[in-house]
Amino acid sequence: MDSKRQLNANALERNGISYFKKASLDRLSPQALLVAEGLLDFESILSHKNFEKLSYKSQQEINKSYLLYKIPEPNKRSSVEMDSYEEEYQVTAHEARFDLALKISKASKDIVSAKEARWSAVVKNELFGNLIRSSRQEEGARLLDPKKHVEKIRVEEEDQWEHGHKSLERTTPVTAAILTAPKPDLYIALPIFSKVSYAIGFYKDDYIQNFTQDNLTKLEEPEHGNLISNPITPMDTLKVIEEKHLVCFPSTVVEIKHHKVKKSEIRHCYHQAANAAATSLSMLGRLSHVSIPNSAVGEMQPVVAFTFIGSKFRVWVAYISYKNVKLNANKMLFEYQMCCIFKGDLLSVWDTVRLCRIIENVHYWTVSHFRPWVSSCISRWKWAAREANDDNSTWIGRMADLRGQDSRLNSDDVQSLEGDSSENYDEETEDDDNLEYVPSDKEESSSGNEESEIEGEESEIEGEGSGIEGEESEIEKEEEIEEVIIPSVRTSQFRQRNAGQVQTQEHYNKRTSRTPKTTPTRVRNAKTVSPEFHGKTRRSIFPSDQDLLALPIVGGKKHVRARSSG
Repeated sequence: MDSKRQLNANALERNGISYFKKASLDRLSPQALLVAEGLLDFESILSHKNFEKLSYKSQQEINKSYLLYKIPEPNKRSSVEMDSYEEEYQVTAHEARFDLALKISKASKDIVSAKEARWSAVVKNELFGNLIRSSRQEEGARLLDPKKHVEKIRVEEEDQWEHGHKSLERTTPVTAAILTAPKPDLYIALPIFSKVSYAIGFYKDDYIQNFTQDNLTKLEEPEHGNLISNPITPMDTLKVIEEKHLVCFPSTVVEIKHHKVKKSEIRHCYHQAANAAATSLSMLGRLSHVSIPNSAVGEMQPVVAFTFIGSKFRVWVAYISYKNVKLNANKMLFEYQMCCIFKGDLLSVWDTVRLCRIIENVHYWTVSHFRPWVSSCISRWKWAAREANDDNSTWIGRMADLRGQDSRLNSDDVQSLEGDSSENYDEETEDDDNLEYVPSDKEESSSGNEESEIEGEESEIEGEGSGIEGEESEIEKEEEIEEVIIPSVRTSQFRQRNAGQVQTQEHYNKRTSRTPKTTPTRVRNAKTVSPEFHGKTRRSIFPSDQDLLALPIVGGKKHVRARSSG
């Protein structure tokens, strides 16, 4: 094993990293192909007015292509229809993109000096300028809507991926050459948020909490899987992490060289892009270990790369082509491939227009596809870590658990359920029959005093009480003739055993044949609005005059009289 770090074709190959310069989509995995096709979506992005501004060569290329690059030309319509046309085809956005491409193409033609900084200024300030500016503006914002959190990205530059390099080393054999730590000229990653105190509402959702500093720090601990999410620095450190370094899981890398570099430097640029892309993929590969089976490695999200050799540029898609979980020191865990899907020249306005469109599509893909996928893998990782720490394999259900759960019960199951329900019913009804309230001597005396006190009040409302008694007699008749609905025997065993309320017709007839108990007359209490049972066995629910003596006087003749009556 070489102790010195290297970055060349041989070192990449020994670490399982390869790249292909010929622009083709044939080699791509299913998910990488999906992303590549999405990035190369150029339908209806060129107006007829701007088409006339292109070079003759570009016009011929567009006319020969079967793709519909041009926006349909509008006919003479009303102002309302033209507004709808503008909105449907987003003419204003396409016009702005074409103007930006003209500006970039002119700036590229003006560069003569063989300085990498000149080309970096064009790429960073013009091509990725809008993304960088929006990223910088949102970086300092602390109070954002939840939807702003999930739409944020980070565009950073010139950071050494030393910690991410450790993630790549995990996937390579010990005999392979140690690669240099990536340091991309520009990269797009997901932001890490500081924990929101007393998070409420959507702030508590996994789409935000999965990317907090506390959560990612916890997942990097050995007992929670030692997940590397930050390519720059460890999360579980006592040092304060700079705001610039609070990024995780890069999705896009950019490498830049000036236009007069040697062929060896051109290859070195491709090696740098492949090294950085493989580092990002190694982090994603470990993250998806508990979410995607080894046989479906092609469903993992890829990583996008851009390389610029002066005005010449290439767009690449990198993905994991092979995954092996056997912990063999002489065998790599992952194999990485990076394939070119598009190439062009910034000196060509039409090529620059399509490149600007690709960058817009990269932004959309990172926010709408890459980030939700990463979030779902983090959620699954948390459950897997919790399951492992609790030594419980039943946290997550399996499809095998659901087999046969929706089938009907057979005759043996039905008989067993009926036996269980009848036993439960007998026990419960016997307990109900034995329940009878026996008042104490003190309660009998108190109830007798209360009856004498309200004797006069009952005579005053005798008519009202008789009316209520008549209504209750009608209700009793309705209850006697009410039909009994017997639940089906298909009721689950769990419900029958816990509820114990399933009655058979035999038990119901047995209960209804008994002598009905007399219902005490319901009259309206003079001291309260609600009706109360009055009888010898009535519980003392409302306070008596004795109890009122202990209450404070709050004013009024009624309260004074009640106190003096004791």
